[in-house]
Amino acid sequence: MNPETWQAFYERARTNGELIEIVIRSLYTDNLPSDAVALDGGANVGYHTLSLARQLSRGQVIAVEANSKTLEVLCRAVQPYPNVKVVYGALQDDSAKTGIEFHCSSSHPGRSGVGKLWDLIDQGQVQYEAPTTVPATTIDRLVQENELNRLDFIKLDLEGGEFPALRGGERTLRELRPLVVTEHGHLAPALNGFGIAEYLEWLRSVDYVPVSPAGVPVEISSPYPFWYIFLVPVEQLGLWPTRIRAALEAHI
Repeated sequence: MNPETWQAFYERARTNGELIEIVIRSLYTDNLPSDAVALDGGANVGYHTLSLARQLSRGQVIAVEANSKTLEVLCRAVQPYPNVKVVYGALQDDSAKTGIEFHCSSSHPGRSGVGKLWDLIDQGQVQYEAPTTVPATTIDRLVQENELNRLDFIKLDLEGGEFPALRGGERTLRELRPLVVTEHGHLAPALNGFGIAEYLEWLRSVDYVPVSPAGVPVEISSPYPFWYIFLVPVEQLGLWPTRIRAALEAHI
């Protein structure tokens, strides 16, 4: 992909936040088999959960949501899909923890999270309610509890909690090797005390390569202004970057 094509997508996505979601949906719709297993972390009201449920008609979708209000909407939406399991809770990295403080936003429910990331970005435009304690879980625990022997795809949209959630899935990433698409930004890791270098070094330690929607690996020294990134098992670099790029190019 030439730099002009990527720049065109980047500029369009900055004004139309749904564009990257459409690209992600195209990626799994075009490439995941119907018996695949997926985990939707930060499922919200089910945009990706429902699309995955339809795609994985012989597989399974685990949808994790910590906002009790959006959880109600999600549960109603997935009732026609027996292949979806909804889990109430927040993904994090401590396997011993059973509860975690969660900040719901009354003005922007989709910006709720284990931290108040948007206080750092929108300077008070996002209003948060008093924090509540919600169930805490990890990706590894969910895989064990659901006796999963495969996990093909993970989507994480956790408003700054993505890196801790990944760390809580280290065994899963090492053993099951799913493709991961996750929100990512210079503020998100920092919110939880992790710098970009540490985030990317950790990915390297589990043999994952961060790849932009343009299908290009991202190095530690690379400036990366986009808020989504794909995490590809190193042994699958011959497969997924081309497919990621094709999904993007289909929507420019």
